[in-house]
Amino acid sequence: MLKRSIAYLGHPTTVMLHHRTSTLALLLTCAATSLLAQEPGDLDTGFGTNGTVITGFIPESIDEATGIAVQADGRIILRGSSLSNQGGAAMVRYLPSGALDPSFGTGGRVVINVEDSLFVSGDRSVGIALQSDGKILTTETAYVNGQFRGVVLRFLANGALDASFGGDGIVMDASESIFNTVHVQADGRILVAGLRVFPGTGSGLAARFMPDGSPDATYGTNGHALLSMPGMSVENIRGAALQPDGRLLIAGRVSSGPFMDHLLVRFTDAGQLDASFGTGGRVISSFSPMPEWAGGVDLQPDGRILAGVTLQDPILFNSIGVARFLPNGNLDASFGTGGFATVSTAFDAWCWQPVVMADGRIAVGLQAGGQLAVAMLQDNGALDVG
Repeated sequence: MLKRSIAYLGHPTTVMLHHRTSTLALLLTCAATSLLAQEPGDLDTGFGTNGTVITGFIPESIDEATGIAVQADGRIILRGSSLSNQGGAAMVRYLPSGALDPSFGTGGRVVINVEDSLFVSGDRSVGIALQSDGKILTTETAYVNGQFRGVVLRFLANGALDASFGGDGIVMDASESIFNTVHVQADGRILVAGLRVFPGTGSGLAARFMPDGSPDATYGTNGHALLSMPGMSVENIRGAALQPDGRLLIAGRVSSGPFMDHLLVRFTDAGQLDASFGTGGRVISSFSPMPEWAGGVDLQPDGRILAGVTLQDPILFNSIGVARFLPNGNLDASFGTGGFATVSTAFDAWCWQPVVMADGRIAVGLQAGGQLAVAMLQDNGALDVG
């Protein structure tokens, strides 16, 4: 039985690690999902080679994993990029054993390039979502004629682009933008979150598309909802969570001069800032004097909100933690210290994704000292050492 509260799993390369227990499958970004268990915290030696799968694409390319989804049949889809002379959106599907799925793409792999554009990793977060019909949605950011443009791609279950979406399976935003996350509503409409890019500053962005890829004119203004904050730049939109009632939470940070604080925003189902949340739909939190970077967001069954946070120290090591907010946006004083639970790693660390487990505990995907790791918290924010 593992007695540590943090399990270190190895160096981040283009690799997927299968983590024993009801905790995580980890990628480069420590994206998370529930998987089968034996001994908590140990790698699953029945998956791939001793719990690890490494997959390459084009020879001499730089391959990076940035997102994960697990299908109902246990097959695992890994999202990322494969960069050689031209950037490519990459995707891999594995069987539950960790073997490449030959029914997907070419030998289990898919790489997509768009003419006259270069896919980039945006803010190092690439979204993936599964539709109920088995189709796969991903987000990308393309660099086209000197501009960043958010992109949504939809694939059939076999990895081919879906021509019923945008005409060729690819929808590119008409304005300068970065798309980092994607969610599918129960009615099939598609929500993405990221940034609207302006010279010298940025605004938070949520956009909604119809199932055929056309903008949903009933959402925000012509399908786009923007968050601008006078005197501040909105940055680092990496996390999002879709509530059952259609409201969308996005996490990032705001900067003004040397100050960089955590930002949590909620939009209504109509794409308006939710006045019942925080101050005018916004919550700005400062957990330390250091610059703060947002990680992922997850929802507890009672509506409380978990947000991963990295506290960046330019001199010493970064520290990480998880904040918990009540449904109205107030910090939950019953969690950690004043609503913030610190995870001590003794290494320079980055917090990627908190995940609510079926038993109420909270798994936290992170990177520490150049290694992938998983920390486990109790429901009150204390490290689970038992």
